[in-house]
This record gives sequence, structure tokens and C-alpha cells, in this order.
Amino acid sequence: MIWYYHHHPEVLSLVKDLATISAAIIASYVALAGLGAWKRQLHGKEDYQLARRYLREVYRLRNGLKSVRNPYISVGEMHAALKESGEENPDPIADRKKTDFAVYSRRWEEVKQASVALDVELLEAEVLWGKEAVSKQKPLRQKSNELFSALQQHLNERPRVNIDDLLYDAGDKDKFTLQVEEAIKPIEEYLAPHLKIEGRISTS
Repeated sequence: MIWYYHHHPEVLSLVKDLATISAAIIASYVALAGLGAWKRQLHGKEDYQLARRYLREVYRLRNGLKSVRNPYISVGEMHAALKESGEENPDPIADRKKTDFAVYSRRWEEVKQASVALDVELLEAEVLWGKEAVSKQKPLRQKSNELFSALQQHLNERPRVNIDDLLYDAGDKDKFTLQVEEAIKPIEEYLAPHLKIEGRISTS
């Protein structure tokens, strides 16, 4: 065989060319396969990070609603709220209506910030996953709107119905808290496949 190639160099050249082409084809295939795997890995990481941020803001909104409904208002919280509202020498007892407005406005700021941050994540979620990603959080927003409406009625001293069940957290079996948790469940279930943590949802 070596003798044949020695006396027919054009055949040897052809074999070398074919070997080079084959190697190039194999290298290209391997590179494309690697690129595909890298793209899938990158897409999976983007999905995970977005799902984590989405759920984090949902929990942040939940915690904000719970904070607003805390029935206990300390004197320190009253003073801090009045100072933030511009009072130079706040007297929480002198004008309870002004105090309530300052306290609840301060508490609601946490809900507002969480809502704005959630809107940012929802915009990206709609781009990547579609409108279903946005629709999942609507029941939670409805609970937030209900509390805001009750709060406005309370501060304006014009409640249309008894709103104490909405305004004040009654503990472990609190109806509003349970409704909020029920509103969050569909979000957790929707995001679980994107988080890809078997056995539990991870938000770390």
C-alpha cells in the first residue's frame, strides 16, 4: 500500500484532502453541538433568574400587605412616620387622623415599591413566556387593590361596609392572609418548572 501511494502521489494527495475535509466536518459538528448546548444552558439560566426575581417580588408584595395590616402601631413608628411626612415636632396624639395617614402612607410605600419592581419582571416574563405569565399574578393584585380601597375608606373616615377584616391581620387563620396565600399558589406552580429545584421552590 505504501508502495502504491509512493508511485501514485495524486492518490495520496486526494486521501489527505479527504481526511482534512472529514476532520473539518467533524470539528464543525462538534462546535455546533456545543453551541446548541451552550445556548440551551444560557436560556435555562435566564429562565431561572427571571423566575426567581418574579417570585421574590411576589413574596415582597405579600410581606408588604402583611405589614400594612399589622394592627399594632408603636409610638416610635408614629414619630418616624410623622417626621418623614415633614413634621418638625411630631405629636402622635394631637392629631390622630394625621398620624394614621402618615403611618399607613409609610407602610404602603413597601407595597408600592414591590408592585413597581414586579411590573418590571412581568414585562420581561411576557416577552419570554407570553401573557399567561402576567395573568397568574392578577388575583394577588386584586387583593392588593382591595386592601388599598379599604385603607382609603378608613383614612377618609367613610367606610361603606365593615372593613376591619381587611385592615387588620387577625393571626394564623386570618381570612385575608389565607386569600393572599391562595392567590400566590398559581404563581408558584407556574414558576416551579423554570426554577428547576426538585422538591421545593428556591428563591435564593
